[in-house]
Amino acid sequence: MTARLRSPLLRALVWAGAIVIIVAVGFSRLYLGVHYASDIVGGYATGFVWVLTVASADRVFRRADERGSKAAVAEPPPR
Repeated sequence: MTARLRSPLLRALVWAGAIVIIVAVGFSRLYLGVHYASDIVGGYATGFVWVLTVASADRVFRRADERGSKAAVAEPPPR
């Protein structure tokens, strides 16, 4: 995700670009008559749930890594 990007402007550009591409693909599928509107809305909903799942997992694993690295630094080296 964009959490690892330091620049807020770059983060916003990545999200804006992703949203434009997602909407364009959905609109093109509807315009070309390959899918019903309900299919596209369902795809958007599924994609939204997937993004939330991946973002949550990334946050959980990042916190676990931070805890693990702090614990490794706090322990004295074995003799």
